[in-house]
Amino acid sequence: MTRIPLKGISFIIILIFISIFPIGCKNYEAKKHYKLGKKLIDQGKNEEAIKEFKESIKFNPNNPKAYYRVGQIYLKLDKYDEAIEYFEQSLKIDPLRGDSYKNLVKAYIAKGEKDKALAACERALTKIDDIKVKDELKKLSDQLIENINKEQQDKLKNKEKSE
Repeated sequence: MTRIPLKGISFIIILIFISIFPIGCKNYEAKKHYKLGKKLIDQGKNEEAIKEFKESIKFNPNNPKAYYRVGQIYLKLDKYDEAIEYFEQSLKIDPLRGDSYKNLVKAYIAKGEKDKALAACERALTKIDDIKVKDELKKLSDQLIENINKEQQDKLKNKEKSE
């Protein structure tokens, strides 16, 4: 049996530690920025919170919650294109995230893009299992269909009046 010298074992342990350490640091930094972002939201400091969540994303780009939080703030600030972008990114990472779907639909509605809102509702209803969220999205979907139908009927009536 070959014996590995103590220096060799020490070297291997140091290599393993060095290769694992950056991962731990990145996760720590991601969590630190995420928690700070949540505190800043509670304080009403939305722009600062966005910066912290984006910093968290730099350290952990696979955290759907961080994208969701940025989208939530952008939605609150009426920056719908940005909100949509972040909700979609959250859903790429976690396609079962019901809150991202709900807010994505709300952003499309606020933007006046009812067809896209309806498509997002339908996409969500085929993917998520959460009954409460499904019920909320089903109600939104029904309201959207009703509004779209009413708008189409109004257009037809206006067209008939003008002829």
